[in-house]
Amino acid sequence: MTVTDTLAPGVEKRRIHELFETLAALVPVTPAVIAEGERPERLSYGELDRRANRLARHLRSLGMGAEERVAVALERSPEAVVAVLAVWKAGGAWIPLDLSQPAARLGALLEESGATFLIAREESAEALKAAAPPWRLQELGELPPLWQLRIVRLDRDAAEIAGQSAAPLRCTAGPDHLAYMPDPAGPERREPVKMTHRDLVQRALGLPSLSGVELPAVPRTLRLPPGAALSLDEVLLALGPLRRPEADPG
Repeated sequence: MTVTDTLAPGVEKRRIHELFETLAALVPVTPAVIAEGERPERLSYGELDRRANRLARHLRSLGMGAEERVAVALERSPEAVVAVLAVWKAGGAWIPLDLSQPAARLGALLEESGATFLIAREESAEALKAAAPPWRLQELGELPPLWQLRIVRLDRDAAEIAGQSAAPLRCTAGPDHLAYMPDPAGPERREPVKMTHRDLVQRALGLPSLSGVELPAVPRTLRLPPGAALSLDEVLLALGPLRRPEADPG
């Protein structure tokens, strides 16, 4: 029996954030993310879903469309999880930026990735803009760094984001649209790694079996100790699917 045999039919054809939305509907008050360290914070599945919906609507209001590449430059935190889910809900593709790397490296990644949106706090956003190399176009000469980038500063834009509706929104991306690009211009890669929603769902379904752990019958809680950027696998393991209850033999 495969991992997908224990799940609801068709789940492998869904978009990655829909796995999370299923959990949020089933267990809205269960803790989804707990931040550890100096600034502890806890978000339930319902709270996480509502915050992600508001941010996704804000991204849409700025003109975000399907498969637009969104760099997320946030430390490990509940707001980073909110940002990733919002990107997927709005139809975009997540590009993680690790703030422990030099700003010059991250600025180059922003340019080379083709990101059209950046989600960060204001201090990090300004540092990345200053570090990004200028764009050189034959017709226009040298342009300012990241001239077409739309920046969402979670701290400065908090009131505007909070004013958005928390209701679910229709995602413009399909299962085969781009959803994730890790380190798109790594020094040892000629071509960037690209993963679709279908790829991420299959990875989420396969991770527990690959690690020798059965899919849980209760939702996981993602615990975030202080540190660098979120990894894909910890998000998928924490917000992925549950095992479908087996039929009562009696």
